[in-house]
Amino acid sequence: MHKDFVFLCPAPDEVVSLAHSDFVALMRGEKALPQYAGRQIRLAILYVAMQDGQPQKAVNATHALLDFDSQGYASPHSGNFSREQNRAFWQAVTQSTYDDVDEDPQVQKLRQAMHDEFSWMPSEREQRLMLDNIFPHQERETH
Repeated sequence: MHKDFVFLCPAPDEVVSLAHSDFVALMRGEKALPQYAGRQIRLAILYVAMQDGQPQKAVNATHALLDFDSQGYASPHSGNFSREQNRAFWQAVTQSTYDDVDEDPQVQKLRQAMHDEFSWMPSEREQRLMLDNIFPHQERETH
């Protein structure tokens, strides 16, 4: 069994835990977080192995950027290329003359742009704060 732990990082070294049900409501447009209105906030989702209701090990992490509108609702377009960007990426992939499309410089450039625009890595302190939230007073194993 696994469980997602969701965190917002609104400022450097600031980590706010968000209940999974609140995250789902936020992404469905059923909940707003007015304190983040008009901002882009870093989002981390840690996928944790569970046993007997207790967290055992963080097995995966996803880091994305979440845009909030003027009322604090998450934008449905957060973390997504625009149609034009998406079209340019897939056009580069389908028109590549490389045997291994991942070696094509144009594909690499567009993939890097996607990473730079929509991804981030937490600081060591942010990682520690997230893990301390999941594994309070426990030895923890990360993978």
